[in-house]
Amino acid sequence: MKSYILEGGLNAWKDAGLGIVIDRTKPIELQRQVQIAAIFLVLTGVTLSLALSSWLLVIPPFVGCGLVFAGISGWCGMARLLAMMPWNRTSR
Repeated sequence: MKSYILEGGLNAWKDAGLGIVIDRTKPIELQRQVQIAAIFLVLTGVTLSLALSSWLLVIPPFVGCGLVFAGISGWCGMARLLAMMPWNRTSR
């Protein structure tokens, strides 16, 4: 197997009109799923707090604290949960 250093990286490769293969059957990368879930939870908490009860404003800081903890410790509970979801499981 050979490996190459691409001057300009993959973007230069694409700009030169050279072919790439994208596997659309793979799920979105886990880090992006965490970001999507986090903003969804924050927006849901704010929206529900306006519609139902101000007590639901505990959701956004809870998500924020989880993200800070993940950044400091390197362990992300949300990523662990998302990794167990059916769309992230590899078929064997």
